[in-house]
Amino acid sequence: MKRKDATKERKIMDVTLDIVHEKGLVGVKMSEVAKRVQISPSNLYIYFKNKEDLLQSVFFDTVRRAIEEIQISSDDAPFKKRFFDFYSQIIKLKMSQLKSFSFVQQFTQSPYFKAEYHDKMEAIAKNVLCMLKEGQQKMILKSEVETYLLIALLEGTTDKLVQFNNTGKIELNDDLIKQSFSLAWDALRQ
Repeated sequence: MKRKDATKERKIMDVTLDIVHEKGLVGVKMSEVAKRVQISPSNLYIYFKNKEDLLQSVFFDTVRRAIEEIQISSDDAPFKKRFFDFYSQIIKLKMSQLKSFSFVQQFTQSPYFKAEYHDKMEAIAKNVLCMLKEGQQKMILKSEVETYLLIALLEGTTDKLVQFNNTGKIELNDDLIKQSFSLAWDALRQ
């Protein structure tokens, strides 16, 4: 069996992100991925057994890489500061990695996304979940609501802000990020 080349595997995943950005998930054809990567379709199957395997791999790789980029301040920093740092980093990351976040949104709303993937995502995003649960346990964030409602509010807010920025409705800068955080903080705090 032929050995996998990590550089080529990364290129395959990057090309897949490009195709999804251009054409959506349905536009991903293994033959086109192979053509753009400049390998034979049979060589592509050395890396991924089918389209579903490829998309799933790109999804978990994208989520893992995004979470690794987020630096949550140390536990001795005030909770509100740690939360703001996380919030602003998420917005900036979504703005700088538009293709990746667009892919994640499409994948999670597709038939490729399976219920058991939530557990894998939780393991990847453990630090973020721990921070939210800590805020609830310390009665800083609303403790009577499900943690996933907090996540939904944050995700929806940050997604919409980035969308408004990308369509020219607003120009996200540090001041607008602070203003939006203030609104989110008021909605989430105890």
